[in-house]
Amino acid sequence: MSMGAALFIMARAVLDMKLGYWSVALGHFVRAFHFALFIVLLITLPLLCGTFWLLFAWGKRQ
Repeated sequence: MSMGAALFIMARAVLDMKLGYWSVALGHFVRAFHFALFIVLLITLPLLCGTFWLLFAWGKRQ
């Protein structure tokens, strides 16, 4: 079972909550956030490491 479906089943059956658009948005956030965070880190970290390396190498050169 997917994490989003499990979230809806728990909210409906265990917590006896009425589901609506908020639950769809929360389910999407829970399902998609870790993928988005991974992509941001995958793109950002090499750029930051490269920038720091260039600054360090430039400082040693002078």
